[in-house]
Order: sequence, then structure tokens, then C-alpha cells
Amino acid sequence: MMALVQLETLAEDFEQLRQSHVDFVEASEAWAQDKQVGLAASKAKHAAEIASSIAQQKRALAEAAAQRTQTDALLSLDAAADERQRGVATANGLLATSLAKTHNDREDAAFAVATLEANLATRKAALAAAEATRAEQAKRNAPELAFYQDKLGLAIKSTKKNILHFVYTNIDKKDYAREFSFVLDVSKGSEYRLVECTPAIPSISEAMTFLNSSRDFFRFLKEMRREFSEYDLRQNPETSQLKLTS
Repeated sequence: MMALVQLETLAEDFEQLRQSHVDFVEASEAWAQDKQVGLAASKAKHAAEIASSIAQQKRALAEAAAQRTQTDALLSLDAAADERQRGVATANGLLATSLAKTHNDREDAAFAVATLEANLATRKAALAAAEATRAEQAKRNAPELAFYQDKLGLAIKSTKKNILHFVYTNIDKKDYAREFSFVLDVSKGSEYRLVECTPAIPSISEAMTFLNSSRDFFRFLKEMRREFSEYDLRQNPETSQLKLTS
């Protein structure tokens, strides 16, 4: 009987122990489940916070990038403005140099013009003096030229500058108007040069040599008339008969 009672007591104690174990297990599972739920919630919250922080950092980076872009743009504008300023300064310097050069060029040009005008005035004065001298010389030579033309039957013409044309008439007894002429180039004062002689006389070379060596122009003119007369007599022998008859 006693043993039965002890057995029942043991059974009750075992049941209580089992129930306590069950309760402990259930409580442990509930606690573990609560912990898991809390941990999941914490993880979710932490993940959300991390995502929010990342988003904030991205926005901050984007804003910083935008700020950097704006700053770079402003710096670029400042650099461009500085470059334009330097360009303006350079252009102003070049303009100042150009204006100074233009001023100097104008002064040089004015001086050159004044010099040319002075030279021109000097040349005009020299030409006027030379023309006056030539006119005076022509006036003084007029009686001599008239003598040549009247006594020697000689006309002296100037066909162009430094070229003299000497024309004799009253040589050919059959045609007193027939011309015997020669042309001299007197451009070189130290030497007379024959341009042409009509008709060509054989002794013209000797006559030119005499003129250039003696410088006796009056005698040269008389000799040329004599040479033309002798040439005409040789070409027209009958002329001498006319002369003897007359």
C-alpha cells in the first residue's frame, strides 16, 4: 500500500516535472520566437536606416557634384574673363603701338612730302634759270645764226634734246633749194657724234676728227659747206661749167 502511494507520488512528481519541462520548452520557444521577431525588426530597421543613410549620402554626393560643376563653370567663366581681359590689354597695347607707328609714319610722310616739294621747287628754279639762260643765249646767238643762214646758206634746227640738224642750201647751181645736211649728237660735251649725213661724203670721218680735236666749230661748218660743194661738183661736173660760164 505504501509502495503504491509512493508510486503515485512519483508519478505526480514526474508529471509535474514533465509539465514544467513542457512549459519551459514552450516559454523558450516563445522567447526565441520573440527574439527572432525583434531581431528581424531590428535588422529591417537597421537596413532601412542604412538605405536612408546611403540615399542621403547619394543626395549629398549629387549636390556636391552639382556644386563642383557649378564651381568649375564659374572658374571657367572667370578664366575666360581673365583671358578676355588679357586679350583686351594686348589689343590696347597693339592699338597704342599702331597709333604711335601711324603717327610716326605720318610725320615721316610729311617730312618726305616736304623734302620732295623742296626738291621740286629747287628743280623748277633750276629749270627756270636754265631756260632763262637758254633764252638769253639764243638771243645772243640770233645774229650769229642769221649770219650763218644768210652768208653760208645754213639753217640750224634742234629736232630733239641734244640733237642738232644742220641744213645747207645754195650749193647746187641747178637747184639752190636742194638741201645738204648732217645731224650731230651733242649730248656729250667732250665729244660730238655724227648721227647722219645726207648726202654721205667720203671725208666726213676726217671732218669729225678735226672737230673733236680742235673744237673749232665755226671752221668745221665752213669745211662742211666746202665738202658738200666739192661733192656736188664731183656728182654734177656740168655745174662747174655753169660756174665758169657765169
